Formats: sequence, C-alpha cells, structure tokens
Amino acid sequence: MAKSSKRRRLNDPGNLSPISTSLSQESVLITDDDKREWKGFCEIESEPAFFNAILKDFGVRGVKTVDNACASVALLNIVNNVSSLELGDSLQQFKDFTATFTPALRGDAIGNFDHVRSIHNSFAR
Repeated sequence: MAKSSKRRRLNDPGNLSPISTSLSQESVLITDDDKREWKGFCEIESEPAFFNAILKDFGVRGVKTVDNACASVALLNIVNNVSSLELGDSLQQFKDFTATFTPALRGDAIGNFDHVRSIHNSFAR
C-alpha cells in the first residue's frame, strides 16, 4: 500500500513561494493557474450548487444532488457496491427496497431515508 501523505491545503502558507510568504494569508489570492497546477484536491465548500456544477462539468446530465449530504451519499455508494460487506439491518433493507429503482429514484429515496439522515445530522456542529 502506498504511504499516505499529510493532507495540505492549497492556500497553506507552507505551500507558498518565498515571495508569497511575506504576505498575510488573507491577502494571498489563488489564481486559476495555481488551481490547475495543484497536484492534490483542493478543499471546497460542501454546497449542493457546487456539486451540481461539478457534475455538469464532468458531462453528467439529468442528476440532482441531495442537499448537504455529499459525504453520506458517497459512503452509501461505496458500501452498497461492495457485495462482501455486512450491512446493518436498516442499510440492507434500504438496499433491497431500492434495488430495482433507477439511480434518480434511488437518490430521492436517500433524501428520505430517516436512518441515514439522523446519523448524518448527529455530526452537525
């Protein structure tokens, strides 16, 4: 397995050139070139409109996102697509119930899945 590296922010003062380090972090603007050349993934806001725009830029059409649930939806996608995992009763029932749904209907079902929403919201600050 590859050695994991420490996650760094694009606008981290440790990642700036010597000229930029003399400026306060608030005054350093990240250019479009900086964003294109960055080898990692920049941290972005968890904003449904951003994810809709990203999907559009990916070339995906006819998809809508569930408000403020991106990480939970990503986790559901992962665990529901690994057949060797043992799911809890609620997740297994959801998977069985939505097995014949279209992706769009399954997305709507996630938005109405009280069990997942309750766990997701328990981590709200």
